[in-house]
Amino acid sequence: LVVVEDEAEIVRQIFNLYLNLGSIGEVARELQQRGMTTKRGRQWQSSGLQKILKNVTYLGQARYKDEVHPGLHKPIIGEDVFDAVQTQLKTNGRRSGSHTRNKWGALLRGLLFCGQCGATMGHTYSAKGTKRYHYYVCKAGTQCQGSRVSTGEIEKFVVDKIKAVGQDPTILAETLRAVEKENLRRLPELQTERRRVIDEIIQLTEERGNFIDAIAKGGTDSAAITAKVAELDDQIERLYRRKSEVLSELVVIESNTPDEEMIRETLREFEAIWDQLVVRERCRLLSLLISRIDFNSKKGEVSITYRPCGIKLLADEC
Repeated sequence: LVVVEDEAEIVRQIFNLYLNLGSIGEVARELQQRGMTTKRGRQWQSSGLQKILKNVTYLGQARYKDEVHPGLHKPIIGEDVFDAVQTQLKTNGRRSGSHTRNKWGALLRGLLFCGQCGATMGHTYSAKGTKRYHYYVCKAGTQCQGSRVSTGEIEKFVVDKIKAVGQDPTILAETLRAVEKENLRRLPELQTERRRVIDEIIQLTEERGNFIDAIAKGGTDSAAITAKVAELDDQIERLYRRKSEVLSELVVIESNTPDEEMIRETLREFEAIWDQLVVRERCRLLSLLISRIDFNSKKGEVSITYRPCGIKLLADEC
């Protein structure tokens, strides 16, 4: 096999887009927006993208029936990226259709925290006649006489703040400095965690192999050994998921640090499309951009913490 560099670059983009977006459908839509087609000039379909993401040929390997062997060609996808994609594919397959329904369209669900006690703030409502009044309230209950705020009020405040970042040069410069600072802090943490997770996977895999050998040799308590193997399988699976998450963040941070023009243009596009989006799409954009929001009703303060790679992910999304 001979690597065609133009086609190899498209494959690399597909793998990276899947790690960033987490959905084959979203990757297909993004490729369409970029005007990228298949070799036959057709739009990308989910089935074709899934075949690419599972194809060991791009890893420098060759498949014969159910067996995989080292190939004679150079890989165009790194093993870490390929493994991360396979883990994400399995995770998405298991949780397909199981997302919790956002019945009331709470845009800040999972992002809003009480600034007094640190607990999450959840949606609730009160009713007067046929009219409902919606709020976010601290979920610590009686342990915290904490924060309570109208959903419309806090959601509008947060969205207006995001839009203002691209309009005010001072806020824009502060945001860029904060992103760069957080990237520098987060990068070594992620690199260390990645090494730790890989070491744990190796250790548990070796331990699992020892138990499998014991079963094969007819161990005295095969039921207990089998249970232990199942437990190790769960631990290894969780570690692979975490490895995928860490790698996804590393890929985004290392691939590009946003500059002022990127931030300005991205938030300009954010403002242009926001009113056209449905609730699910709005929630997705906010979760890409924001790590958490702390609201303190006593002090009347709102603190927004942006994701280190949020601007880049938002740029890819918009």
